[in-house]
Order: sequence, then structure tokens, then C-alpha cells
Amino acid sequence: MVLLDSHSRGQKESVIKCWENFKRRKNLNINFSIVPHAIYTVSRDNLIWAKNFAQKNKIILHLHLSEIKQEVEDYFKKI
Repeated sequence: MVLLDSHSRGQKESVIKCWENFKRRKNLNINFSIVPHAIYTVSRDNLIWAKNFAQKNKIILHLHLSEIKQEVEDYFKKI
């Protein structure tokens, strides 16, 4: 489930709702994961929330990080 600050379907509440629906289905062939889009589209607070939620529920957390030099430079200018 994608986590993205700027889109209503990517909010924490949507992730939680999707996770609850997924757990009810009990499909052993499909894994659930939280996928924060990127460090420039997801706030620090939401990244920390995603980490904690994934640890608590023993689910996958997947994030592409620092894919290009400009991304890293922009991030450090922002913080």
C-alpha cells in the first residue's frame, strides 16, 4: 500500500483500512507491504509511523531511497 502525503488514498488511515481488509482475507499467497513513495513526498513523521506500523504488524516496509544525487541534495537543503 503506497503511503503518500499529498493524496487521500495514500494517507495513514487508508493504509490501516487496507491492512485490516487484507488481514480478513487471509490469503497466504500475497504479502502486504507499506511503500512510502519517497523521502520528498512523505513527511518524516509519516515515515516514522510507517516504520512503527510495519514493525508492530510484522509486515514489509519498502522504500526507494536516494535514487539520484539531486534527490539527496534537495533533501539536505530541506532539513
